[in-house]
Amino acid sequence: MNDTVMPEWMKRMRDEVRAAGTRNSAEDQEQQTASFAIKADGPRFWKELKEKIAIAVEFLGEAAKLAGSISRIPGGGIQVKVWRPGISPAQTYTNLAWLPDRGKINCSTLNGGVWNLQFCFSEENGVGVMDERTGDGPLNPEEAAELIMRRTMCEVEAA
Repeated sequence: MNDTVMPEWMKRMRDEVRAAGTRNSAEDQEQQTASFAIKADGPRFWKELKEKIAIAVEFLGEAAKLAGSISRIPGGGIQVKVWRPGISPAQTYTNLAWLPDRGKINCSTLNGGVWNLQFCFSEENGVGVMDERTGDGPLNPEEAAELIMRRTMCEVEAA
């Protein structure tokens, strides 16, 4: 075909289609990179999150006059129990389960319902999670642990 005969509006259309194809290829590549990073780094994130939660539970009495414990639950998850000791005890728990095939950490709190932390990736922060309820994120393991513990503690304080 002779490009000089092609109408200008068609040349612009052709160029837009080519540019869109390049953008789509770049977006596909970014998605593949993010997916690979999440699969590769997800186990480290989950392990570090559990470690950060264990540290927080250890200091509940000192920081918030609460008590807590962590136990394993079927499927590789953990249950974080928090309670207020004393004359008017109150207790709650949050179950956490990493769902690698769905790219999220499922969180279910006794009275707070079910919510998820969706894995995400950014060039500057690497692998993190976003709170599906609020859209907050990306959160690193320390920030995610704080979010989980604060929500669990709020349930006890509200009782």
